[in-house]
Amino acid sequence: MGLADEDALFGVPRHALVSAAVALLDRTDDLARETLRDARKRGSFDDDPPLAADAIAIAVARDAPEGWPARLTWQWLDATFGLFTKGLRLEAPRILAPIGASTFARVCASFGASLRVAGASPSLPFALARDPQFTAMHRFACVFGALPMSPVFQRRILGNGARVAGAQARVLARTALLHARLEAARFLSSRAPSAIPFDDLTHRLFGVPLPRALAGAWPRADDDAPARLVALLTAPTLARDLVDRFDDDWFANPRAVLHVRAIASGPAHEDPSPEPGADLAKTVTPLARAFEEACG
Repeated sequence: MGLADEDALFGVPRHALVSAAVALLDRTDDLARETLRDARKRGSFDDDPPLAADAIAIAVARDAPEGWPARLTWQWLDATFGLFTKGLRLEAPRILAPIGASTFARVCASFGASLRVAGASPSLPFALARDPQFTAMHRFACVFGALPMSPVFQRRILGNGARVAGAQARVLARTALLHARLEAARFLSSRAPSAIPFDDLTHRLFGVPLPRALAGAWPRADDDAPARLVALLTAPTLARDLVDRFDDDWFANPRAVLHVRAIASGPAHEDPSPEPGADLAKTVTPLARAFEEACG
């Protein structure tokens, strides 16, 4: 087709995506180091030397155990988000065996993605109701997946007291931070491996570099990696709008449900700005500030 690269059909130039991914890592490096160091200390991890596996264990968020059901079921999701699904034929998200609080956040994200797909108006042609890149779907996933890092969600849905809710919200915020950095790193390692050398990239992710020889075994980013990155960077705008309109407990507000359903009923494809990618890097600073506030 004469395209410059595999992402050329997406609408946002690859160089803009690369710049945004690098900026996200740069802007959150200090916070990630601090949160990992604090988590290692609190979790009695051996810090001499730190291990890459430590960061993975920390991201699982086993230190936020309060309030979750003993088993993760569709019934729990329906009790939590049932207002959003009335009248929809929602594809049930894959239910995972819990290995930590992060599992519940992942399933909340899967619910958000399913809601965006199922919410499309029946009157829309298939070509308008589905988008090969799924940016809007991933944005909903980010918004719903971030709910467990809200103290209000912790109190209202899990029934935790204020102290426990605040502590667990910070743990889940740490997990979200590590996830966001991993998404940026996966995009760079697959789409722009020369932007940051592999050993430096993994050192920034885990606090210790992986051998460069493992670069070929590093999981490649999915085909919709550009959409995932854009959704990650732009989801805070949607989340902030929901809070501004309907308060911190918007997920339990019937008026917010109608608003979210209205958004979900629109065409799946969202046109990029007049200059695609021009403002993408500007989304990094507010996202980083949100992580700083949530992890503080």
